[in-house]
Amino acid sequence: MFNTFYKGLLSEITRIRRDTNEKEKITSKSSSWNGSGLSNCGGISLKKSISLFMVLLFLLSGCTDRVPSNPYTGRDLKIGVIGEPPSILEVNKVTFYPLGFEELLNGKYKQYDGVFIMKERLPEAAAGNYSDVFMGLEVPVIFVGTNSLASFTGDTEYQVKEYQAGEAYSSGIINGESYGLGIYNDQVNEETKHLFYSDLFRLIE
Repeated sequence: MFNTFYKGLLSEITRIRRDTNEKEKITSKSSSWNGSGLSNCGGISLKKSISLFMVLLFLLSGCTDRVPSNPYTGRDLKIGVIGEPPSILEVNKVTFYPLGFEELLNGKYKQYDGVFIMKERLPEAAAGNYSDVFMGLEVPVIFVGTNSLASFTGDTEYQVKEYQAGEAYSSGIINGESYGLGIYNDQVNEETKHLFYSDLFRLIE
């Protein structure tokens, strides 16, 4: 669809330039007594070309809808992960370490800069009566793939729920404060998740 639009727009530009050239020929014949006729028509053609080029750039930028890439570049981070580590861009800056819930209880988590509890382990996190543990952690803890902390800090039963636009993509507890963490343009894909984690690393740092 994008290629069809692109080719159609270029075809339209070519047609307009061809029509302009024909008008220039007619004007140059009728205004041969005055050399200013050609320069005026040439100026009009240039203005049209510039305008069309700017329109093309504007439309193409809207059609690409590219997700910005902004990798984390701060200090090296060590993240303890309960579950499968996520795919990230910062493989040379951020190291993931496997972690279990028991290590949250015995304090071994403190060697890490943060703790991620991945979506597939959220039911276990909610069922394990860890609410006091989560609230008392001395490093940020991120619950990936849920828009609410209620099941992990209270008595609300955890229910698996797919992400919906307008909601938080994940939730976290950082320095005793609760956070709802959004995702770029309310879209969940590889690129937006990369940006999500890059921003999350900046928040943890």
